[in-house]
Amino acid sequence: MTLRGRTGCGLILVMAGCASTGTTSAQMTRTAAAVESAESASRGASDAAVAYAALARRQLVDAKKREAEGEYEEAEALALQARQDAELASIMARDEQTRGRLVSLARTMADEPMPSASTGAAGSGTPVVEPSSSEAR
Repeated sequence: MTLRGRTGCGLILVMAGCASTGTTSAQMTRTAAAVESAESASRGASDAAVAYAALARRQLVDAKKREAEGEYEEAEALALQARQDAELASIMARDEQTRGRLVSLARTMADEPMPSASTGAAGSGTPVVEPSSSEAR
């Protein structure tokens, strides 16, 4: 192979390495944002949501370490797993918040008086007129 051919191959390899670095860096940025969001959402949430957010943080740290060592495929795989675990933590935390709101709403509704059969909508005081047996025919 000529010097020119080797230079061309070397350039292609360098460009491929740069492309991996760019892809990994972009993925790291998205993953870091997801992890921060999960950590924020899981504050005060269940132990499971907190644990998944912590796991995602550890995976992100490991992914950044692998990226710095030039292990781009491993870094991308760890970053993807970290983002998925972060999203799971966020979903769990939101689910818990939603369930809490529903329980609170149900308690509030249980404390309100139910309309009686002799009044109109929601106790408006408007009597409900029942048709007499002769009118029903």
